[in-house]
Amino acid sequence: MTRPDTPPTPQPPSGTASLQRRLTFIHFTLFNIAILITIFFAWHDFYMEPDPSTAESEISPVTHLSEIVLRSIFPLAVLDVTSWLLIRSTFRPIQNLITAAEKLTTDNLHSPLPVTGRGDEVDRLAWVLNNLTSRLDQSFQRIRGFTLHASHELKTPLTILHTGFERALLNPSLPEHEREQLLAWQDETLRLNRIVSGLSLLTKADAHQVELRPEPVRLDFLINDLAEDVDVLGHADGLKITVDATTPVTVHADRHRLRQLLLNLADNAVKYNQPGGTVHMSVTRVDKDAIMEISNSGLGIPPDSLPHIFDRFYRGPENQSLMIEGSGLGLSIAQWIAEAHGGSLAATSVNGLTTLTLRLPAI
Repeated sequence: MTRPDTPPTPQPPSGTASLQRRLTFIHFTLFNIAILITIFFAWHDFYMEPDPSTAESEISPVTHLSEIVLRSIFPLAVLDVTSWLLIRSTFRPIQNLITAAEKLTTDNLHSPLPVTGRGDEVDRLAWVLNNLTSRLDQSFQRIRGFTLHASHELKTPLTILHTGFERALLNPSLPEHEREQLLAWQDETLRLNRIVSGLSLLTKADAHQVELRPEPVRLDFLINDLAEDVDVLGHADGLKITVDATTPVTVHADRHRLRQLLLNLADNAVKYNQPGGTVHMSVTRVDKDAIMEISNSGLGIPPDSLPHIFDRFYRGPENQSLMIEGSGLGLSIAQWIAEAHGGSLAATSVNGLTTLTLRLPAI
């Protein structure tokens, strides 16, 4: 039974044209033209009367062959060029289809691939791909809708649980072991709340439902303020914080989202560090780009894990062994914020020194 909200399935092209038949016809026609030209020249050489002013004995076989070759070059060249143009025209829809398919992303799956209207194999392939991308787009929409609704529904019970734990902890007669248990449950509730909020943000970002409020922002000022927060976060582990932000750099960005990005990077630099390690932050300007780097000393990131650190919920083997708490969405959110501002976020890890590099267009 067809669902009421399911659009009707498009029908494949019903034309009888065939790319194979068209190419066969082209080559058959050109081959026959070449045969007719050859027959014409043979008839002309053997049955036309020779020029009275030229004796037959005076024409050598080499000269005779040269004349035939020279008279055949032009029509053969015309046939070659015509064949090339016709075949190029025949395959142009395939190239257009390839170019359009290469531009497909999860954001434009609803855009149909070009159809020539001839009803041949290329149109059938375009119809199959359009039908496939349409189903994929519907699946992505359902997944995003489910994630948004689930995140919204989870926020209320999580808030109730967190409030209940806070009230229970205010009881002065609460035994110490129960207090510790409630604190652990409260921490788990806060972690779940962060995961839900992160999922909700990324899902809205995928659906282009997050509005940015760009304004001129001094990136060097933000880094200096961030250094104070990192110093507080890393104080217990004795981390040494160094800042190189003497170059005034201004970017056009949403201040709140940009600070969220930097806090996520700083949080990772502290969590994945070693006791007594270092965190170095710098801001520079190269040509038209503002470049911000955050480096931290630690175990580093293996080459196999490095390409995946921006994936959602990705936790490499090295992170699982350290049992470091986290939502697994911080770097994914940071990458989205960077790309939403027309920038990029990249990571390198060499000899235990991990560096995250943010590149944004500078004013």
